[in-house]
Amino acid sequence: MSLPYIDQILENENLTSDLEDAEAKVLINWGVGHATRLVETVNDESLVEAKVGSLTRLMRGVSRLIARRLDKDAAELNADLAALSNLQETVFGTAQAASASDLTVFATQLQQASAIEAMKRLLEWLTPSPTPEASVMPPASPEPESPDQESVWGAED
Repeated sequence: MSLPYIDQILENENLTSDLEDAEAKVLINWGVGHATRLVETVNDESLVEAKVGSLTRLMRGVSRLIARRLDKDAAELNADLAALSNLQETVFGTAQAASASDLTVFATQLQQASAIEAMKRLLEWLTPSPTPEASVMPPASPEPESPDQESVWGAED
């Protein structure tokens, strides 16, 4: 049953069209892993379909945020992170609990990191953790870089 859902991710060029190959690979691997887990753990086919659809929207939002993050101000990035958190709750049943100031700090960290590091940190932030205390903001990168990538979350597909 998982093959159509995996294909839905692998064949959707819109999920990674804004990214370089390295970031795209990380995002696709993350999405395929979560789609596979959804198929294995959710017994209702229509619920799996809905959750995988939400997962692909989440992935597209991640792609846009990473690609366009340098073109946004703090308020726009905070709004994008809040939107991703809402999709996270739809897909995984849990959302990031973060204050506006935490989101601003995290958004700044994403802007200062390289595109690949920002992608990894954002996916880490969005990945549900087995324990409640693991759902805190990721630690600051020891040596933030200033990437040359464009950034923004963008319109609906």
